[in-house]
Amino acid sequence: MEKIPINIHPKTEAHKQLMDLYPPELANKFLPAWYKKQKIYRKDEIPQGKDVKNCPAIQDTLTSGIIIPSWSDILIEKFAADGKWEWQATVGLSYAYRANEDWILHQPESQFKGLEKEKFKLNIVKGYGALKLACPYWFKTPPGYGIEFTDPFYHHRRNIKLLPGRVESDKWHETNFPFEFYQDVDDEDSTQIIIRAGEPLMMLTPYKIEQRVELIKHGFDIEFHTEQLKNSQILASVTSDWNRYKQKHNELHTEE
Repeated sequence: MEKIPINIHPKTEAHKQLMDLYPPELANKFLPAWYKKQKIYRKDEIPQGKDVKNCPAIQDTLTSGIIIPSWSDILIEKFAADGKWEWQATVGLSYAYRANEDWILHQPESQFKGLEKEKFKLNIVKGYGALKLACPYWFKTPPGYGIEFTDPFYHHRRNIKLLPGRVESDKWHETNFPFEFYQDVDDEDSTQIIIRAGEPLMMLTPYKIEQRVELIKHGFDIEFHTEQLKNSQILASVTSDWNRYKQKHNELHTEE
């Protein structure tokens, strides 16, 4: 399988310290605790109800790509008295010569006009729009490849949700990260949200920029139906063990 490198560069020597303190890791090195505790069933076991860990779709989602941990404690507060918002990323205090560096920016509400009209309501800060994290890193991929940035859903952080997006990182290397809140913050009198340094913040997955999707609809196909029946037989015979299924599937199709 081809490996697509994602190069991560600190913006300054001072930012290099953040990468050392809270290093990005391959996603399979950053598995959530709940997932590691679940059981993988072996060939001599026939489970009554399989854990999520045995689902290949979730396995691949959790173990593909790169996890970027939060490079700072992040505090976001709304005060009940006057509805005032404040936010800070404490890493900004670490570098005296960059004391005025903004670590949290915002995208104005005007940029989201139409989304609410289409009944896609973003939980954003009224008067500010979507807050966004200013990233201390640059990202670079080989020619023809970009990076898809997504919220690490299965890591169970349920305070902010990064808005997904794709960046042609073979040309553009700076990326900041707009986010919304899980709760409707405008309906709350007061709110305090904390993201701890080192917690999984985002997932990076490479994609091929020129790849295009084509939709092909079929009628009933007896050959395809027969192939799927064979797949179902193999999967049932190995008690839904995904790794053994892939091995047997490859052996069968090699013989054919």
